[in-house]
Amino acid sequence: MSNSVWITLSAGVVGALIGAAATIAAAMISRQPTLTAVVDDRIRVLLEHYERTIRELRGEIAQLESKVDFLTSELNKVRSEQSSG
Repeated sequence: MSNSVWITLSAGVVGALIGAAATIAAAMISRQPTLTAVVDDRIRVLLEHYERTIRELRGEIAQLESKVDFLTSELNKVRSEQSSG
């Protein structure tokens, strides 16, 4: 065979390898989730975390309010006992 046949054959093989690599890369890229889906998932996780934190804080506020109500009631009792006594 002449040199031109080998050059043509090797160029064809190199082209086929490049095409195969590009096909594999395209297939791997298309398998990964889109950026929008990733961002949406992260936003959803953040919102769930914030909602859980808000629920916990509301529970703590309710407990503190009941303690304040109790202490106010007790203080009023002590004041009424002091003023009557």
